[in-house]
Amino acid sequence: MAWRVIIIIFLLSAFSFIKFLMPPQSLSNWLSADKEFSQSSEKIKVFSTYPFNYKSEITINAGTDNGVKEGSAVTVDSRFLLGKVTTIFSNYSVVQTIFDTDWNMSVRIGKTGVDALFVGGLEPKLTMIALNKSVSTGESIYSAGTGFPYGLEIGKVKDVIEEPTGVFKETTIEFPYNFNELREVVIK
Repeated sequence: MAWRVIIIIFLLSAFSFIKFLMPPQSLSNWLSADKEFSQSSEKIKVFSTYPFNYKSEITINAGTDNGVKEGSAVTVDSRFLLGKVTTIFSNYSVVQTIFDTDWNMSVRIGKTGVDALFVGGLEPKLTMIALNKSVSTGESIYSAGTGFPYGLEIGKVKDVIEEPTGVFKETTIEFPYNFNELREVVIK
């Protein structure tokens, strides 16, 4: 039993010594044979577009050198879907955001999972919500289409719009962040 404790102490000491000698980047490469980009928690800086504040796309400071892959979901705080990587260069990438007028995706609303179509733009909205489905202000909107992790939150229902002669309901969306203040994103 005592020999096991001695071996564990020896291994921990050896690892600590190696860690002390190696620069942080070398250590991470040494510890993982797969040099893939950490697509769950590493924060990536967003390049500024001030004073233009173009919302359809952003540029981030990670590219192929960091293992970024085309089509990866880009999030705010690892929780809220912001867009997807569309173009990759060696040290930066372009991200199409949910504020692009060409962005459309299937989503679900609330705990009951009411189906809707998310339509991007300067003021994104949810459309094609069946009239017989109940949707309330404050309910969460989350990803439910292919191409993204299921269940990434997008925002909350702000206002429900029912036209008397309409076939579907629509909603406006409240986002949990200010787009113009984004400084970091996370790739999923």
